[in-house]
Amino acid sequence: MKADDAWTTRDGRAIPIREMENRHLFNTIEFLRRQVPWLHAQATTAFFGAELVVRGEAALDAVEFEQHLLESMTVEQFMLATHPKYGLLVTEAKRRGLELLGFDNDRALRISTALSCRALVKEDVA
Repeated sequence: MKADDAWTTRDGRAIPIREMENRHLFNTIEFLRRQVPWLHAQATTAFFGAELVVRGEAALDAVEFEQHLLESMTVEQFMLATHPKYGLLVTEAKRRGLELLGFDNDRALRISTALSCRALVKEDVA
């Protein structure tokens, strides 16, 4: 078993993804999906700071391109790009025929990201 093929539990145990119980696999995927608004807000706000630090037109264009790419991602694209085990977990769930809740509503992502951004700003001010 490769370390990449295992999920590390809260108590530090490594469980091969293929050996996870169905309920544990489903709950792990849902746990990761619930992190999306916070992770997306963190990534988005990082670009705001980068625009203040970057010098040169080409560098600024690159930052703006990356920001646009981030803002145009679906939830699934974002998870696949930012969490290395997410794709393995979903692939295993599909292999078993587990029904996963759809995550196609980008409007929900944008609303929850906006709320998370506000929360981050409030935390920084406090």
